[in-house]
Amino acid sequence: MRLRRGLRRAVDRLVAPYVDDIRADIRAEARAAAQGRDHDPTVAPVASNGDVVPSERFHQLNHELRTVALEAAPKGARTAVSIGASGRWYFDWFEACVGPVDLHIGVEAYEPEPDDLPAYVRWLPATADHLDAVDTASVDLVFAGQTTEHLWADELSGFLLGARRILRPGGWLVADSPNRSVTQHLRWSHGGHTVELSVAEFEELLGLAGFEVHMRKGLWRCRFGDRVLQLEESLDDPAVTLRRSLPSPPEDAFVWWVEAQRPAGDDPDEDALRRRVDDLFAAHWPTRVSRGMWPGPGADGLDLAPGSAGVLAESLHFPLHQGRWRLALTLQRGRLDDLDGLRVELLAPGGQSFADLTAATAAVDGSSVAWDFEIPYFVQALVMRLQATRVHRDVRVAMPLDLRHVPAPE
Repeated sequence: MRLRRGLRRAVDRLVAPYVDDIRADIRAEARAAAQGRDHDPTVAPVASNGDVVPSERFHQLNHELRTVALEAAPKGARTAVSIGASGRWYFDWFEACVGPVDLHIGVEAYEPEPDDLPAYVRWLPATADHLDAVDTASVDLVFAGQTTEHLWADELSGFLLGARRILRPGGWLVADSPNRSVTQHLRWSHGGHTVELSVAEFEELLGLAGFEVHMRKGLWRCRFGDRVLQLEESLDDPAVTLRRSLPSPPEDAFVWWVEAQRPAGDDPDEDALRRRVDDLFAAHWPTRVSRGMWPGPGADGLDLAPGSAGVLAESLHFPLHQGRWRLALTLQRGRLDDLDGLRVELLAPGGQSFADLTAATAAVDGSSVAWDFEIPYFVQALVMRLQATRVHRDVRVAMPLDLRHVPAPE
């Protein structure tokens, strides 16, 4: 009976706001009809390349699902570390979910330290891989909420190794992240994400880092057998919303949630961990930065019809860190001179150009062209646009495009 009441309360918290929104839309439609005009209900806006941008309603739903999951996380921690503690509100939220702690270390590299932090909070201005200021085996719980997908390869390896070092034997690492096997299918993107991992990939990394996974679940189910629902599909149906809100197999959900424990033995295999992280980034980075430009994994090219002109393809948003980068484009069919005015631009929000790559500045090798360019500082939400003034004949561009960092010479 207690379980049933608890489930009912959770369902009410998740579904009721959306039912209220639907009722409000119906009332707004009625008012608009009475005034003789069309009503545009509250739906997710559409990105410039036709992909759907999640609405504020969905962000609220996702936060509530994560709140329920954190409320069920292991209890009893006296010292906690949070990766990405973005403000004063975060510590109140964490304590309401997990319970009071004696010391809460908030690791945050990009937000300023709030002026009104509680006495039990220690603010650590650092990235996730720089936990040197935290004593070895001094922490009961590390929470990396929506964090790993923001890390570059060396940062992800460093974070997992650092988390294991600072945790006491028996301590917990709790993490959640968008699931790549769903995000890439839905052509969804976040401008600050590097490479999203599948739950199986993250579990593999945890094993190499010396953790034992005890619990895994999915938040916001998208895949039901052969059918994959869009993020906000059927939110007007409370029954579907309920089924999508219940914990699900993590490989079927938009977000995976994992709880792993640091055992007393089993030292991490640092070299194997770093190699595996590098392999995952090498495998998934090209599809990440080209997401939105073509149907995605399973298709290997983009067909350009004769007579096409202007913006031929546009990616979803992605980040780049400071340094030298190389972009390579290869034709599977056709010739480079079939593309008049070939050009690739990397643009930030507001139209700021970070790279304007033209055929005249490219290094040409048969049916391939490549450009080297500099990114002066870390930048998020870049968009990559493939353009031409005219496509003369049938052309097929290999996808994904090859965009990679060029290390500085030693």
